[in-house]
Amino acid sequence: MNVLKGIADVFTTKSGPRGLAGALGTPLPWFPTTKAFRETCNNFTDLPNDPDLENTLCEVHYIHHTLRYYLLPTTLPDDNLELCKNMLRSLETRRDLTSLVLRETSILETVFSISRFRKPPPHELPDLQRRVVSLNNHWRLLNANPTPLSRGYATTHSPPLKQRNYQLTLTLEQAAEAELYYRLWRTNRDRKVSYLKEHPPEPIQARTVTYGEIGSHAVWEALPWTPEEMEKAPEDRQMKFEPLYQPIESQAVPLDWVNPGSSPAFTTPEEERRWDVIRRRFNERKERQVGHAKKLMAEKKDRDEARQKGDKAG
Repeated sequence: MNVLKGIADVFTTKSGPRGLAGALGTPLPWFPTTKAFRETCNNFTDLPNDPDLENTLCEVHYIHHTLRYYLLPTTLPDDNLELCKNMLRSLETRRDLTSLVLRETSILETVFSISRFRKPPPHELPDLQRRVVSLNNHWRLLNANPTPLSRGYATTHSPPLKQRNYQLTLTLEQAAEAELYYRLWRTNRDRKVSYLKEHPPEPIQARTVTYGEIGSHAVWEALPWTPEEMEKAPEDRQMKFEPLYQPIESQAVPLDWVNPGSSPAFTTPEEERRWDVIRRRFNERKERQVGHAKKLMAEKKDRDEARQKGDKAG
């Protein structure tokens, strides 16, 4: 479903690499300190102007929010998880997922967090959690930590976990919410990128790469050789250092920085009110989920202690 089409009126009628680390804020000694180098090797760039990509980002970003909303840290007793199951099926079968989509939408981190840290309630059938774990393992094997400088980062599609055809269907209300989530995220992301393009950050880590791993000849030429490679003849050199950066969420961007030419995130007062409702609903639910997760852990602890006492008595 193209969630970016036909919903403008809905609101009015009813959004591990091979690495070397440096101290945070300390320039790594292998990299040039010039702005020209930081601009050439900057990880923070504008997204491609592609309507299909934009729709994929919007939909997968909404899946990321919805799965976190319902599944972390645990599910509440009265939850209907059919939407989560359908969204998971979409992720298992999608053929439009690139490294760019997986990382920009944070869906990689969401699926990883659910697979590792979620506390499934005792009454829940194990199928849902098993599927999340399988999807996480599948993506981790396929995506060996590419960066925006990697070859095929924005163009190579990851093969789906399941070779089936499935089309996620959203209601008009869900599609409108997805579009609002996306617009708010995109506005904030583009604002930060506009700053980081003019003020390219210093890298905080480095990893070794070969020419075949880098997507641009200009970037490859700008990268420094490793000390070991410098001891070899020029024709025998293969490994260079690639800079790694803090994620965009951790980059320091002034709060008063304005993206030139950007449009407001909210187009109507109704959208802004709707977002306030969504935000309050999310915060209230998280409080209930945290309390329920603590209750489940306490019950499990009691069962384990009772079992241990029974084993000793036997």
